[in-house]
Amino acid sequence: MLSVSAVRFSYGRGGLALDGPSLTLGPGEIVGLLGPNGSGKTTLLRMLASGTPPDAGKIEWFSGADRSGLVASVFDRIPSPSGLSGRRRTVGLTRLRGVARREAERRAGDWLDRFGLSQRADDPVDAYSHGMRRRVGLATGFAASATVLLLDEPGIGLDPEGRTALESALEERRAGGGGTLLATNDTSLAARICDRVALLHHGRVVADGSPSDLVRRVGRSTVFELETDGAVPGDPPSGMHEIGRTERSLRLAAPAGSRELPRVCAWLLEGGTVIRAVRVREPGLADLFFELTGAALREPNETATE
Repeated sequence: MLSVSAVRFSYGRGGLALDGPSLTLGPGEIVGLLGPNGSGKTTLLRMLASGTPPDAGKIEWFSGADRSGLVASVFDRIPSPSGLSGRRRTVGLTRLRGVARREAERRAGDWLDRFGLSQRADDPVDAYSHGMRRRVGLATGFAASATVLLLDEPGIGLDPEGRTALESALEERRAGGGGTLLATNDTSLAARICDRVALLHHGRVVADGSPSDLVRRVGRSTVFELETDGAVPGDPPSGMHEIGRTERSLRLAAPAGSRELPRVCAWLLEGGTVIRAVRVREPGLADLFFELTGAALREPNETATE
C-alpha cells in the first residue's frame, strides 16, 4: 500500500529532519513509528498527508496510484472554524471525501458515539476540552474509511475509555484490510497494537520489526521489585540473583521471566517475610531504544499489584 525508501528531508536552515528512513505498509497492517519528540515521526506523517516530495529518496503509493482520496490523517492539533460543532465538523470533512450526506451523517454519528461524544456532538468544538478535541479528531479520521490512516500520537489526551475505543477501532481497521501508520512515543501502545515498529532517532530508523522480535533483542532479565516487612531470607531461589536490598525492599533479576514470581513469593512467605507490594518490570521497547541510541524514550511497561 505504501513504500518509503531512503527519504531525506530538510526544513531549510532548520537542519535535516529525515535522514534516510525506509518502511512499508501493507493491507491490514498497523505500523508504528516509535521515537521521542524531534525524531522525525511527525515530519514523515505530514509529508505523506500533504504529498510534499522528499529532498531525496522515494515515496510510492499503491504501485504508483494517486494518493488523493486514499489517505486520512489525524494530527495533534485539529483546526476547526469557530462555532462549528463536533457533528458538523465530522460530517463536513467526511463529505469532502465524496461521501453522500446521509452516509456521512451515519458514519459521523457512529464514530462520535464510539469515542464517547454523542452527548456533546452538537456543542461547538471550541468549547471542547483537549481530550474531547482529540476524540473528535479520531472520530473524523476513522469515519473517512480511508485505505491508509495516518495517526500522530493518537493516545495523547485520551482517558482509559478513549484509549480502549481507539484500540478497538484500530483492530477493526486491521480486520477490514485498512493500513495504519501510527507515530507515538508510547511503548505500551506500540507493543500492544502494532504489527511492526520502526524505531526513529534523529530522522533515522535504528531498528524495525515486530514488537516481540525487537524486545527479544534486549537480552535483559525481568526484574521483581518487592516492598516487604520483616527479615528477608538469605539467598534467592536458584536461577535468580539479587540486585538490591534495603530494610523494606528487595530487587531480584529473573532471567526466566515473570513466571518465576510465584516461586519468589513462596520463598519470602516461607521465610516469614510480609509482602506489601510487588512490581514486575519487563524489558521493553524503551530498553532497546536506549541500548541502540543512548537516549531515553519512555519508562518500559510496568505493572504493580498492592
